[in-house]
Amino acid sequence: MTYASAIVGQAAGGWAASSRRPLAWLVGIGFVYTVALLLMGLAKGVPVLAAGMLFASCYFASQPITNMLVARTCSGEKHGMMYGIYFTVGFGVGSLAPLVTGLLSGKGSLASVFLMLVVAGAGALILRIVLLKTAGPLTTMSGRR
Repeated sequence: MTYASAIVGQAAGGWAASSRRPLAWLVGIGFVYTVALLLMGLAKGVPVLAAGMLFASCYFASQPITNMLVARTCSGEKHGMMYGIYFTVGFGVGSLAPLVTGLLSGKGSLASVFLMLVVAGAGALILRIVLLKTAGPLTTMSGRR
């Protein structure tokens, strides 16, 4: 069920990437998935599944938007390098999450894992808000390069 909601998120993210304010959508999506992480840490039973589905749809919705932003913000000859940096940072940092969360759950509780994830999500949300406030023309893209 969670992966099915991720499919819906990818489609919604594709639509948002084509909108006039993709960066604003990215901020909103980041807020919703941070709240979903908080709910996953606090809820029990079926609400955990619902929060997980909400998180998955929002998390996967952000991917087409960020891909589009990379494509639009660098020149054609730099696309390969920028995608390489983007995915190296994303997957490199992301690959440490199982290690860190495993250590946290072993020494603490599952709630401490979700608290750490909420803090990370909030940090990413703050960076997105700063980018939205400072990006200028990126926030209203109307033509393709």
